[in-house]
Amino acid sequence: TMQILRKMGLVDEAGDWSGGAATLVQTGDQVDRGKDSLKILNFLMRLQDQAPQSGGRVLLLYGNHEVMHLQGSYDYLHITELKEAGGRQVWQKLWEPEGDVGKRVRERFQAIALVGSTLFSHAGLLPQLAEGFAASIAGAPAPADVVEAVNLWVRSQLAGPTTQLASLGDLSEETRAEFLDGHWEDQTRSSRASFLDFLGRNTGLVVGGP
Repeated sequence: TMQILRKMGLVDEAGDWSGGAATLVQTGDQVDRGKDSLKILNFLMRLQDQAPQSGGRVLLLYGNHEVMHLQGSYDYLHITELKEAGGRQVWQKLWEPEGDVGKRVRERFQAIALVGSTLFSHAGLLPQLAEGFAASIAGAPAPADVVEAVNLWVRSQLAGPTTQLASLGDLSEETRAEFLDGHWEDQTRSSRASFLDFLGRNTGLVVGGP
């Protein structure tokens, strides 16, 4: 990650932000990609703090692997990182709502991001879901309003340690049915897995102007 950002001129040799007013969007799945998940997360969150000092932005999006860790699923965690952290119980506490990692991720990450006229997500957002959230907002909502509504809803789902997907709230019954049909291969699947499908399962790195 650091090598890529250096080549793009976004960080210097010390690993500090040097991208000026650029906007960096990291689209998720920075964990479970080797034994340095926490180092990468801490690095990205440090850049997120540094970038505004020169007019830049770092937007960090949830991937399904970040969500899995928030919800207590570590199936793809590198065994070396788990051992170095002190074992499964220690790792779990790190990702709890008040844990060192879990609290910061819940506060800083978002599901989707709008930069100019470009919408970024981990692996897409169903049009009917966007329409459903738009319908829940009074008046004629701007795209930014819909993005905020989606992010607030996702944040509410991840606020606690539960693995259950809460109600879709103000979404219409029709939209809710489309959501279930569109993402559940099997209606008996766990709600946690369905929520992961809501966020998508692919990743990428995108850099753009302000």
